Parts: sequence; C-alpha cells; structure tokens
Amino acid sequence: MYSLPAEKVILTVIDYLGDTHDYFTRIINNQTFIISNGKIVFKTVKRKSKFISKTTKDKILRNKFLTFDIETRKINGTHSPYCISFFDGKMAWSFFLSDFNSIDDMMNTALSSIMKTKYNTSALIIFLYYKENERKEYLCSSRFRI
Repeated sequence: MYSLPAEKVILTVIDYLGDTHDYFTRIINNQTFIISNGKIVFKTVKRKSKFISKTTKDKILRNKFLTFDIETRKINGTHSPYCISFFDGKMAWSFFLSDFNSIDDMMNTALSSIMKTKYNTSALIIFLYYKENERKEYLCSSRFRI
C-alpha cells in the first residue's frame, strides 16, 4: 500500500460497513454520510459553535406570570391551532379561530395582546395541546421572559 506524504494529502475518506451490510457510513472531513443502495439517506455536518453562557440570576423574585395556552387539532397530520387563551393572574382572554379570517390573524392578535408594557416584567409560560380522538395530549411547555 502506498501512502502520500502528509503535505500532499488532499482529502481523507473513511468508510464503515453497516451491521446489516445494506448500508455504509462515509466520513469526509467534518461530514458524515450514511449511504444505502447508492443513495445518501442521512447526512450530518459537525460545526463549531459557542456554548451558551450562563444568565445572571434576578436579584428580585418576581411572581408575575402569563400563561399562554394553544389548543390545536390534527388535520391531515398537521397540528392546526383553533383556540389561543392567556391568563395574567387576574383576567383571562380567549381567541377562537372562528372569530378570525385565518390562523395568522388569530396568532397575531393573541401575541399582540401580550406584547404590552404592563407585562414587561412577567414570565410567559406557553402550553401547547392538541386534540385527537376526543383525548387531549400535552405536547410541550416553554417559559420565557417578556
């Protein structure tokens, strides 16, 4: 086997045969390809990124929260919102799709209603649910500072 001197190497390719021998993994520099039947079925690229830095702790404990609930239904395999509600600790508001021309209109109105100065120091907690077969499923929850 002949090997080139290090300064003349242009590209290094490493291949690994899969467990079932119907695919193989090819590594070229920072890219990994999984190839099956002559087609790339999966590709990853390693990228350098900076780590997320720690945030500073609030010196004052704030108990102001907004809850933002998004109710969805599954239509043709896609989750589609039909109701958005939020509660600021005193009052509740709901936005129903039937009251708007489109989902975008409903979303814009609901989001605009919480983007007010009086909520600047509030934490926003978002809940996302969907309804399927008369059963409510919990999808996710996130917490943000407005």
